Amino acid sequence: MQALTDVNFTVEEGEYVAIMGESGSGKTTRLNILAALDKPTGGQVLLAGKDTVRIPDGQMAAFRRDNLGFVFQDFNLLDTFSIRDNILLPLVLARKRYPEMARRLTPVAQKLGISDLLDKFPYEVSGGQKQRTAVARALIVLPDYSHLEDLVRRVNEAFAGRASCNLMYYYSYDLSAEPPQAYYDTLREDLLQTVDRLAQTGSADMAREDFYQLYGSLLFVGIFFISLFLIATVLIIYYKQITEGFDDRGRFDILRKVGMSDREVRSTINKQVLMVFFLPLGMAVVHISVAFPVLCKLLLAFQMANKPLFFGCTVCPVFLFALLYYAVYHVTSKTYYRIVQAK
Repeated sequence: MQALTDVNFTVEEGEYVAIMGESGSGKTTRLNILAALDKPTGGQVLLAGKDTVRIPDGQMAAFRRDNLGFVFQDFNLLDTFSIRDNILLPLVLARKRYPEMARRLTPVAQKLGISDLLDKFPYEVSGGQKQRTAVARALIVLPDYSHLEDLVRRVNEAFAGRASCNLMYYYSYDLSAEPPQAYYDTLREDLLQTVDRLAQTGSADMAREDFYQLYGSLLFVGIFFISLFLIATVLIIYYKQITEGFDDRGRFDILRKVGMSDREVRSTINKQVLMVFFLPLGMAVVHISVAFPVLCKLLLAFQMANKPLFFGCTVCPVFLFALLYYAVYHVTSKTYYRIVQAK
């Protein structure tokens, strides 16, 4: 099973990017690969000028420690370490000297408002304070905060007109299992106001299922109406010709008496029935040929832009119709001839 396929993703230095997508669309897998926690089966992942795919497993932990900061959803703080020790952990593993660690810790703790919590333990602080501790641990590996300060400034400007920002969480049970589209649209609009770029992911399996549901239903409806139209048309033409055969019996009897041979009678009947069957089909071909460019533009609304495929799907039914019409025409002309030949 492929979690990600044909992914091309770039984040520029100092850029603020959010990733949005449905559950199961590959967001976590993409983030794990970007964070060098997982390796892809193919392709390249360039980070700080290095391809993380080619970094040996034994050196990967050191690369993450020196180049990446993580804010985990569940904090991942060590309860036996103080807040200070949890924040300094990446620098300790990198064997930085204590004066260097202290120099980096002070501004980070001040910016996040946890300077008075440094000597406490994770179980002594609130969930929000744990989250700020996790953020501080991610930020302390940065050599400088110029990009971060610029990012904070831009976010503050985006929310400058708001006195407060209210976050509301709620549970709802929808037995139809349909996602609330209004919620996703609102979330997308809010993210676009605060981030430089919003990257969206999609699940190939879900997209394939949606494709089959939409176009499979259209195909079924199309086959149903085509079959209904075809049966109705063939029956109408067939019984119309049979009815005319009974009406024309006397006329053909007169024509035979004045010299028309059975061969000429059969030829006249074949021409008559042939025109009745194939004239509508010929006119339909002319109409669809004229409307073909317009139909191609209409199909773009369904994200179908393959004109050669559409042309083939148009020509094939024409041939199938012609073959079926010919078979019915052959049966109709024989029946018509037997009717007018009857005494």
